[in-house]
Amino acid sequence: IVKDLLPFMLILSIVTFGYGVAMWSVLFPLTDPDPETAIKSIFKVLRISYFQVFGELNLDLLTGEAVDCRAPNSTNCPDPWGAWIAPAMLGVHVMLSSCLLMNLLIAMFSWQHWSLLRYQIMKDFSGYSPIAPPLIIIWHLILAARQLLMRCSHAKRLGFNSVNDAFKTSYADDRQKERQLMQWERIRALEFLRNLEESPSGQSAAAASAEAKPMVLRAAGVNRELEAVRSQLEESFKESLREVDGRVRRLDSMEAQLGQLKDLLEGLRDRLSERHIE
Repeated sequence: IVKDLLPFMLILSIVTFGYGVAMWSVLFPLTDPDPETAIKSIFKVLRISYFQVFGELNLDLLTGEAVDCRAPNSTNCPDPWGAWIAPAMLGVHVMLSSCLLMNLLIAMFSWQHWSLLRYQIMKDFSGYSPIAPPLIIIWHLILAARQLLMRCSHAKRLGFNSVNDAFKTSYADDRQKERQLMQWERIRALEFLRNLEESPSGQSAAAASAEAKPMVLRAAGVNRELEAVRSQLEESFKESLREVDGRVRRLDSMEAQLGQLKDLLEGLRDRLSERHIE
């Protein structure tokens, strides 16, 4: 939630501050040059633009009704054109900040909360019995018999270790997915070691790094073996292609020779037919 909230707060601060400065400069082009008054104006701009997101619009200030400019040489008086432009800017600001950004934040939080609840429900129901009470005793008897078989026999040979569990997946029959999983584990292990090296930590980080390095080395060794097998397969495939290419070339040369022989036979036949006619 914090990771989503910090970028949102940054965007909301930029939008709110930018709108406040633009609105104030359009509405009050002539302000008091006193530094104290300028600082107060900055805080007033931020306060007005922030609370306008939550419904406190201050329309009397935007239209110029809250400022008395009847005194001569008065400052901070609203501009006549600014009194028309500022409410339009307010409408755009409320549309972007309140209707769009706030609802987007609510949607992100709702999605995360719903995903967490969905995961918890799926995890709970994955262990429930598919049989309704009072026949649920049958399911418990099946589970007890399965546990006894797993304890009394080799679970791997009988395949009881691959019980239908949505949170346990085996890729023993799919080598490609197994290689992808090993590659992902290697990448995550390298990223973990890099974070340990970059973070200022003590002996615990060094011990964790020492424990994780053998796993990374084993993953690297397996990856090298896979690369060697892949290179061997590529070489054998290329050799097969070269052999097929050579055979195709030989067939082409034999076809050319057969064509020449055909032409010679046709010429010989024509000559024999001419002599027979004579």
